[in-house]
Parts: sequence; C-alpha cells; structure tokens
Amino acid sequence: MGLKDVKVNVDIDGFLDFRHLDPSRYSETVKDFQDRFGRGLPSKAQLKNMGKPRDLRLLLTPITITITWPDTRWIQYHFEPGFITDLSSVPGFFRSVVDNDDIDMMSAALCHDVNFSLHHLSFKQTNQLFYHMIMSRFDPDGDGVDDSDHWVSLPARAKWAYLAVNSFVGRIRWKQNKRKRQDWTLATTKFMKSR
Repeated sequence: MGLKDVKVNVDIDGFLDFRHLDPSRYSETVKDFQDRFGRGLPSKAQLKNMGKPRDLRLLLTPITITITWPDTRWIQYHFEPGFITDLSSVPGFFRSVVDNDDIDMMSAALCHDVNFSLHHLSFKQTNQLFYHMIMSRFDPDGDGVDDSDHWVSLPARAKWAYLAVNSFVGRIRWKQNKRKRQDWTLATTKFMKSR
C-alpha cells in the first residue's frame, strides 16, 4: 500500500450532530435550518451535485478538527452548521465492512470531503491523511478503540477505506467534486495549516 506508519493526533472541538437529508422533506429542512441558524441551504437542484441524496447529511453544530504530527506540523479544519457531507461514500454492498456512519471514520471523512472539494492537499496527501486519521483512533494497547463492537478490525477497515478512496474511481471523484461541491464547502468551512 505504500503508507508509512505515522501516528497523528486528532483533536475534535465540538460534537458531531448530523441530520439525514431526506429529499422528500428537504423544504422542511431548509425552513428549520433558516429558523434555527438564520441562513439558507443550497437549492434542491444544487443538492443533487453533492452526492447521492439518500447518503447526504447536514452538520448542525460547529466543529473544529485539528490534526498534529510528531514533528509539530498541524492542519485545522473548522466546520460551520450547514456543511453537507456524504461522509464515507461507500457502495451499499460494501457497508458491512466500511459503513458511512462508522464513528471511527467520521472526523476523517469530514476532512476528506473538504479536501476532495477544495483540494487543500494533493490527492495522495488527502488519502494518506484520511487513513492516518482513522488509524489515530486505534490503540493496540487497549486504552483506546478495541474493535470489540465491530467484526472487522479498525486497521483492516482503514486499509479498505484507503484503497477505495485511492482507487481509479477515487481519482475521478477527486476531479468531479471540486466543480460540484466547491462553492458550498467554501461557505461552510475554514482551513488552516502550519508552514
């Protein structure tokens, strides 16, 4: 796979609170969001460009994710309520191994979506960061994630997820997403990194 063993630290400030976007009730969601946050959401037509409607989720809370490396480099993503994501874009037949709603992958999937939409990092860097963020939750000493609630180990899920996003299909999505998601992602996220 060509990935180096790099241990990153992932700090999450905030709480991941999503609402599934049901296309048949989208006008209600837009009204609720407007009432709660005082701003609108993309049109239903724009929403179709962001992924499969049944997989889309609306972030309802602000959240900041900071990734640091042992050499003190860091990257920080800030998400505003209104960010729209499909989390891990996993085909239905594969979801018993890598699920869209896998808590061990959610923060990595959010950052991956931003990078796929705005190309803050290269394709290779984006996918490696995704893998390392997932693996940051794994603690083989037993103090962290122990995989007791999942039939596939976290390292195996991380490798499968990495292979999926780093595939030929992943590269096609990399090119498409910038055109389709860029405007809304810019409006709902901020990105900073160390030099």
